[in-house]
Amino acid sequence: MGSCACSRSAPEGRKLRILEVGAGTGGTTAALLPLLSGSQVRYRYTDVSDVFLERAQRRFEAYPFIDYAKFDLDQAPEVQGYGAGQFDLIVAANVVHATRNLRLALTRLRDLLAPGGILLLVESTDHMAWFDMTTGLIEGWQHFDDDLRGDNPLLAPTAWI
Repeated sequence: MGSCACSRSAPEGRKLRILEVGAGTGGTTAALLPLLSGSQVRYRYTDVSDVFLERAQRRFEAYPFIDYAKFDLDQAPEVQGYGAGQFDLIVAANVVHATRNLRLALTRLRDLLAPGGILLLVESTDHMAWFDMTTGLIEGWQHFDDDLRGDNPLLAPTAWI
């Protein structure tokens, strides 16, 4: 098993607490898990879909340090059973743009981080016309409700700063 530098950054005597938000089909998870040691990590795989959670449990059954739970970034974390400062690392790959309000979503993620925690944010930033015929047909693609976005949910890199 490989190693991840961030897993060595947890306080002495405590496992690194990782939250993956909007894990979906598990593509990002599959790349990360071989880098982690179950003796050093507690990993929570989340999504809004029970179907994705059930599939992930089967796909990643070789990793007993993962637990699976629903989490919706458009809802207050505390009403979903999540407390402030609960995670050392939050992984959010191509999910934050799918929220109604980017500022609120990022505030919620920040609040879930422990002091010194890290947000690993991966987002598509270029909208291509063909997205509207593929991804654009997915429910929620156009459900954003903030003043940051215009005709699509993606932001240019400079807008994320």
